[in-house]
Amino acid sequence: MTDIPSPYETGWFVDEEALGRLVVGKNDAELVAIYRSLIRADFAGLRAGAVATSIEMTPEPERPKALLAVIDAMKDDDLVEWVEADSARRARAEALASHIAPEDPSEKHNHTAIDAIKKFDEWKAYPHHVIIVPGYTPRDIQVANPGVHPICRRRLEQAYADFRAKKAPFVLVSGANVYPRETPYYEALEMKATLVKMGLPEDRVLVDARARHSTTNLRNAGRIMLSHGLSRALVVCQGGGVSGTDLFDQDFYLSNPTMSTFHARCEKELGYRVGDLKDGGDDHAIFEPSPAVRRINWRDPLDP
Repeated sequence: MTDIPSPYETGWFVDEEALGRLVVGKNDAELVAIYRSLIRADFAGLRAGAVATSIEMTPEPERPKALLAVIDAMKDDDLVEWVEADSARRARAEALASHIAPEDPSEKHNHTAIDAIKKFDEWKAYPHHVIIVPGYTPRDIQVANPGVHPICRRRLEQAYADFRAKKAPFVLVSGANVYPRETPYYEALEMKATLVKMGLPEDRVLVDARARHSTTNLRNAGRIMLSHGLSRALVVCQGGGVSGTDLFDQDFYLSNPTMSTFHARCEKELGYRVGDLKDGGDDHAIFEPSPAVRRINWRDPLDP
């Protein structure tokens, strides 16, 4: 890769207008390298606030590109180790992630379901508090389209059947606008619309439209659960295995979290396990969230 001058050499870390032009004429690799240096300057206190200023000064059409570059920069193992080694740097990282995170589109779609949860008083009649449905969109998809992928539809059909069978009184759908990059369609919102068309009452559907990975599907669901006193979930996790088949699919991944390395992935990417997971039988897992899910993940400002 071409050597990239550091912010120290260019003056970017003292020029606010220049910070807003970082994306201009840069390919993805160059932009990631620049942000890797800028993050160190920011968190070391040499130019506090430089990363946030850069994002805020970047023109709106280019802002998603800048945010994705920050995320990719924060995946660098050396940078992660450097941040985690100092509590002040970690605090700066968490504050930055919270500050530059885009508005969560979930909130305005959850009011009716949250009101229903507050009024609901038949919990003892159900074995689980909520049915969680992680979304599914292949990484290699090239064209953004509304609606849901066939594998995701299978999961929604199963969730609807589970709801009708009174396995839980609420359904929580989870998925952001991840693939293809910069798609305007939020998977969870498309999933909710699909469930409502199937006949599931809108006030029984909770939405998490921020989760970008399997780890954060459960972390974010856990946050919502704990915020409303819910402790036990049934996760619908069929499909999404090798080459889009059911071989080593999400059911295996979540129902066998140690063998499948899901727990290890959570510890590496989030710093903790998202909760207890066990086999729920026939394309389901049982999930009980850990209080640790409330911790901010500074490594992903799109979904901290």
